[in-house]
Amino acid sequence: HLVWWTEGGDPQGLPVLMVHGGPGGRSRPEVLAWWRGLPVRWLAMDQRGCGQSLPEAHTDHNSLDALVRDMERLRIRLGLERWALAGGSWGTLVTLAYWLRHPSRVAGMHLRSSFLGSRAEIDRYIAPWFDWLGEPGRAALGEDADQLPGLFQGATSAFDGEAGLTRSA
Repeated sequence: HLVWWTEGGDPQGLPVLMVHGGPGGRSRPEVLAWWRGLPVRWLAMDQRGCGQSLPEAHTDHNSLDALVRDMERLRIRLGLERWALAGGSWGTLVTLAYWLRHPSRVAGMHLRSSFLGSRAEIDRYIAPWFDWLGEPGRAALGEDADQLPGLFQGATSAFDGEAGLTRSA
């Protein structure tokens, strides 16, 4: 995987990594605009398989742990001792997973539209799947379209609220 990232804002400001939603989302300019004029050095990265990261839409070797490792590699590459994290939706789950594994590296968090990956949240997300997709979407996805909700539920079972997350030593 090649993980795309960018930065802007005040080079001397508090570094803040924007953690996008999804899964399958991307960094969005409108989210970065929220930080315009503030004394922050904003950073954005597209998670594995998302946005401008390569290979596009691939989930091989992609897990919550892999996303956290990618974030930590970026922090080290940039020479940052600490940074703040700003996550929305799925990005909330990724942000909290990073914090649990590297609490001393997190200066603060801004969480919005939280999604924590509980079974109930996943079921609510999947329930309107075919209404959202519509017939044109189902036709574009082909004969496997009916299996996609089950694949999503199976792939995210590791994030079930009962399983939880643990902080590394």
